Amino acid sequence: NNSSVRDLCEEILASLDLSLGREKTKPAGTIGALVRQIEQNIKSSFLGILVIDEMQRLVFKRTGGENNLLNFLHSLVNKLGVPIFFCANPPFDDTLARTLKAA
Repeated sequence: NNSSVRDLCEEILASLDLSLGREKTKPAGTIGALVRQIEQNIKSSFLGILVIDEMQRLVFKRTGGENNLLNFLHSLVNKLGVPIFFCANPPFDDTLARTLKAA
């Protein structure tokens, strides 16, 4: 776990597979394609809510900086079509609260 956006996407995909009792999905090569895989899995499984815990473990340097990570999370919220519940310890919880209010 390198705490990158890609790692976050792959972890979401793997968790969906595990929860649904499916074989592991081979992750796509790009972040955009990974998000599409996640979106397809969520919609086909009729998932009601996505909970992402331990958000403070994401490292801003590995995710392209704070703005890049927060833009990605905002985009994820808008694309997936299900509520996303983010859990984080300080100081990341304050960052999420400030940025994702509008999402």
